[in-house]
Amino acid sequence: MLPSIEICQKRISAFNSAYPNSTFDEFWAYKRKADSEGSMLDSAHLKQTALQLDAKLLRHPKWGLWWTGVPPVEEIERILKNIDHEFETIRGVALGQGRIAHDKRIADAISGIYAKLCGMSHRRWDDAPDAKGVSYLVGKAKVLMFIWGQTPGFDSRLRSSPSLWSLPHLWVEKNRYTPWEFCDILKVLDQWVAAWNEQYSQQGVAFQDLSLDRPIGRIIDIIYWVESDD
Repeated sequence: MLPSIEICQKRISAFNSAYPNSTFDEFWAYKRKADSEGSMLDSAHLKQTALQLDAKLLRHPKWGLWWTGVPPVEEIERILKNIDHEFETIRGVALGQGRIAHDKRIADAISGIYAKLCGMSHRRWDDAPDAKGVSYLVGKAKVLMFIWGQTPGFDSRLRSSPSLWSLPHLWVEKNRYTPWEFCDILKVLDQWVAAWNEQYSQQGVAFQDLSLDRPIGRIIDIIYWVESDD
């Protein structure tokens, strides 16, 4: 389950002090503006979204994806355009609503996006899915954290956290997953956030309130990324 409100607040505060200028926060501000004008993946914003994603995530040294092999920005734009239909299905979905586990249309869209994001990173090892649909997790999870906000990045630091080992399928040494395994993980995270919200409802605090300018997936990412510093 998610940590207590006190632990969450402590870790978020520590992260904010150590990393006051986050490229995620810059991108998320861009996303909010683009979405207020339509959608970050519509024809008016798609090229700029690809450029922003390229500069602030895929080629930025902080995020650890550039060395895996990332495509040129034109290919990033093509991949993003290819997920637009599924993305419209999930764009308003947030962890804690209970919708991922109970709406097959949403689960199908998440799984479809995972499959279609192949090639956004890890091109040095050919990110094409194998016969079982297995492909690299981290690049897809981080891209979705940036453009959707409802999944943590699941890099090796998060996967090594014992607190997350009760999530289905997740293990530090496992870096390739099927689309449905990824969706299974998010279904349980959805339940965790809902349970956390219920636990602190009498205090009038929702998980989202921990960092109002960030989405829930990013908040989870921060909390477990700094866990080892407790």
